[in-house]
Amino acid sequence: MVSSWVNTTSNPGVTTPISIAQTGNKPDSVFDAYYETSRFANDQDTLGLTSFYVYGNNVQSPAEWGPPNQNWGWTTIRLNPNGFN
Repeated sequence: MVSSWVNTTSNPGVTTPISIAQTGNKPDSVFDAYYETSRFANDQDTLGLTSFYVYGNNVQSPAEWGPPNQNWGWTTIRLNPNGFN
């Protein structure tokens, strides 16, 4: 799944030179992406949901991330398998 995001050129003039490596060590993970069938049972319209975390706390917006120089530390990307071939 994720390998299709790296260096994609499916849209003319658009590339995504991102680097993604799989790890089996959760503390090394910056984001986890997975299909979640139960959350999107009959939903064809939503492609996915992203949740951001700072020090283990789920935050919804930059205002909740803390000081201006604070970034989120980890995220989950839950993809809707109904929206993908």
